[in-house]
Amino acid sequence: MNTVLVDRFGSWFAYFLSNFQYHWTWSEWEECIKLNKTDPNHPRPKFLKEVFLKLLWLTFYEKLRDVIPDEFETLLPVKPGYNHKFAEVTPDNQLQAKCAKALVESIKNKEGLEMMLGSLDPLPDGAMDGRELDTVYPEAKLEVVIQTILRVGCKSISHISVALNRFRDLIMSVMPNQDAKVCCLKITFSFFKNNHQLMCIMIEKFLNFQLIEPTCIVSWIFSPYMLPHFDRLYLWQMLDTTISYCIKHCDRLKAELDRSKIKLSEQEGSGDGNPDIAEQQKQQVQAAEEEVDHYVKKLEDAERSQKEVFLIVVQRFYNDLNGPHCKK
Repeated sequence: MNTVLVDRFGSWFAYFLSNFQYHWTWSEWEECIKLNKTDPNHPRPKFLKEVFLKLLWLTFYEKLRDVIPDEFETLLPVKPGYNHKFAEVTPDNQLQAKCAKALVESIKNKEGLEMMLGSLDPLPDGAMDGRELDTVYPEAKLEVVIQTILRVGCKSISHISVALNRFRDLIMSVMPNQDAKVCCLKITFSFFKNNHQLMCIMIEKFLNFQLIEPTCIVSWIFSPYMLPHFDRLYLWQMLDTTISYCIKHCDRLKAELDRSKIKLSEQEGSGDGNPDIAEQQKQQVQAAEEEVDHYVKKLEDAERSQKEVFLIVVQRFYNDLNGPHCKK
């Protein structure tokens, strides 16, 4: 069966189960338990794993454990959770944990950007372990900032949105280039350990708040770091979200540009010869022309980014078909 159809059927089946009190002839699926032990990559157990993962997006983990027969426990996803790296102080993270605590206090006291950045001064401006990076960015500071903001906002999706919007300047100050943004995605994925639904939502949030460009997300998806997840459908959902954002963003800008051109045409066609009104009309036409130029530039940038995303997807996907992602 086509992979897209498998995904859609899995989504429909999960939705069906959630609406009919999870009643199903589970005994007919017991073969999947044996297959999962002998061949975890067999289509049948993999399909059931994806269905259970989608069910987890529709209910609580405890509820899922209660309604699914005990024999299928090995096919259930791992309980979602958060991996706050600095919740416990260890010799390896002592300095970062101290700075994270100081940053939390700064946030609670509603201090300004300079004060929040000042709490990170003890950390180095390069790599955490002293290794050379392709491009320079404060890796240790970035990890503390992202981990702390996600910890503050992980209570709900709305809390996350508020945190990203409120601390946007702080995030951007420690995320100066594309490599830093890819690193941010790695940190976020590590924080939402086994909580793939929230990670998919975070991808959408990063795009909507314009914190991370689509090209960075695509590069991260096809990076060796994501090798263990290459055959999971949630990874491709994140890719679909990114590509859909690019297309919709271009469509929105085209609509805005068309409205601006209509407005400019209306301004140029109005006027009655009165000098005072003519001067006012001239200013309105100039403002309309600037608006058109603004949307033309934004559309050109968006279309350029969209082309880059498509090129990266095609190139990386081709390389990965002949590379490490497909070796297993």
